[in-house]
Amino acid sequence: MMKVLVIFFIFLGYYASAQHSWVFEPHIEFETYSVSEGTIDGKYAIKMYLEESYQSCKANESSRWTPHMVYGWYMYQKVGRKIPLIGHSCYADACETRLKLFVPTDFTNYTLDENCDLPNAKEVFTIQPGQSQMFWQMGKGEPLPVQLKDVHPFSFTSKARILLLMQGIEMASFNLNELSQKELIEDVKILAQKSINGSFHLIIEYSHQSNPGSGGHGSCGAGVEAYTAYIKIAQDLTVETFEQIQVESCLSNDNNVDVEYDLNRPELGIREK
Repeated sequence: MMKVLVIFFIFLGYYASAQHSWVFEPHIEFETYSVSEGTIDGKYAIKMYLEESYQSCKANESSRWTPHMVYGWYMYQKVGRKIPLIGHSCYADACETRLKLFVPTDFTNYTLDENCDLPNAKEVFTIQPGQSQMFWQMGKGEPLPVQLKDVHPFSFTSKARILLLMQGIEMASFNLNELSQKELIEDVKILAQKSINGSFHLIIEYSHQSNPGSGGHGSCGAGVEAYTAYIKIAQDLTVETFEQIQVESCLSNDNNVDVEYDLNRPELGIREK
């Protein structure tokens, strides 16, 4: 094992001297989708995947009380074929429907009406306001209860990582959520990266919405929490130093904090002006 590690660090030192052979890149996986499994009428096993959008289903009208678009699919577990879903969600008390999903007759050509409904839909899934029970209906047939349990719940969190690639191969991964103590990171930019004697020095910027899920409405609905950070990664690929400075915030009213750094010498770190 020790011999393997020695060979690896020789390999690391060799490629660290060739800037074009290694690179750090950000990678973000968002959790803003849901996967659930259950049954229709306690008999037919199904699986459902949904993504909620900030896109309003009513033209020229958008607020927290306006139904917003939902896209996805469901399938019968025995069949395994995905059936497209299009619909809308609305969580305010004044909403007429909490969730409504349609199976279009032709999923490549459909038009929602002024109520965000799809006339002549083949199938409909519905949850009424203030309720958790979903119902499924085929055409004008009898509504049947749907029992679903979350496999992957919808969440305003993300998995943000910084990857070390050598010749395009992932050699190491660094969890930016853990380093920064931020559950949601939506954008990451690597401003500078440099290797000195086998260790790596990075200057990065990252940010997230001040009020996730607001759709741009309400207090800090369009606000951003932004940070600049310095990372030093030791030769054994462990994080030796992580320093961050918040440069913009709607929540704390701290805006436009100036940070100094040298893109040509990222090893000098960051500091407030």
